[in-house]
Amino acid sequence: KFKAPKGVTETFPAFIDFQETMENWKNNRQLLNVFLENLDDNLWDKCIFKHPVLGRISLNHTLGFHDEHLRRHTKQIKRAL
Repeated sequence: KFKAPKGVTETFPAFIDFQETMENWKNNRQLLNVFLENLDDNLWDKCIFKHPVLGRISLNHTLGFHDEHLRRHTKQIKRAL
């Protein structure tokens, strides 16, 4: 568990429309899938993502981190609801 990097919490608007957020999520996931499907195989193990705590990590590690990060926030949201 880590505190969010400075500036992250300052970027949220006062109101977020749920349907618009879900549509954006769906569109971004589709774009990510297209990007990943067309990515050169030799880039998967290159350290291209700079994590604020872990430092540079590969795309494979980035996707794994993202998955765990999403699971954590999903649990937080369910608890809050």
